[in-house]
Amino acid sequence: MKSNLQVWSVGGGRQSCGLGALIIQGKFEKPDIAVMADTGREKKRTWDYLSEYLIPGLASVGVTLEIIKSKEWGYAGESYVDGSGDLMLPVYTADGKNSPDCSGSWKRDAINRWLSVEKGITRSQYVKWIGFSRDEPRRILRMRESKKEGGGKSRFPLLELWLTKRECIKACLDLGWPEPPWSACYMCPNMTDTDWNNLTPEEKWQAIEFEKEMQRDYPDAFLHRSCRPIEESLKTIWLSKESDLFDNEPCDSGLCFT
Repeated sequence: MKSNLQVWSVGGGRQSCGLGALIIQGKFEKPDIAVMADTGREKKRTWDYLSEYLIPGLASVGVTLEIIKSKEWGYAGESYVDGSGDLMLPVYTADGKNSPDCSGSWKRDAINRWLSVEKGITRSQYVKWIGFSRDEPRRILRMRESKKEGGGKSRFPLLELWLTKRECIKACLDLGWPEPPWSACYMCPNMTDTDWNNLTPEEKWQAIEFEKEMQRDYPDAFLHRSCRPIEESLKTIWLSKESDLFDNEPCDSGLCFT
């Protein structure tokens, strides 16, 4: 096995689809491995887009997108608490917003373990492609300073081409694809009010049930910044789209660290 394998950690959102489009167009080399961790809670629209456009598009140029299950490969499985019993989600409490590592546990750790067991390579033996664009300087800095990568090298292909999120979307449109959706779990506290309102009825029900389950052990934790039950929040007029004018865009790379 050659050294410095190029492993693309696919988040499933706009930047991932944009990078995939560039690979298909021959504007970027093909990775040795492309892998995405399925948290079990990704929005349906993400999977619909990947299934119809990205996955077959990559296959047409000889790239297979491997889909692995977080519950099978992550050390935390699908649990939203870590080994110390702390919540990994960026939930809201009266004291503020929790610092999360859900993406790390559900995606980073699951992918690293899968690569080790199934491919025989450890984190120090491959270069991870991360789909951060140049309009995400804080996330790039956090990733570069992260001590959770186990000494492995990271690569930011979109930065090499100096691309923004909008340019990633254009790369998809250039292939005749529609605009890709945001990638996020249906109960992600980083979602904007518009995102909450745009969930499918089933996803809203799943988010409500998820919060109820979480609050059995963590009664002061909430999915929405109002610190009200999400079931109530989804029915009230103060959950309005106008507030999104001041919201930050959610993490779209599958590696939140916010």
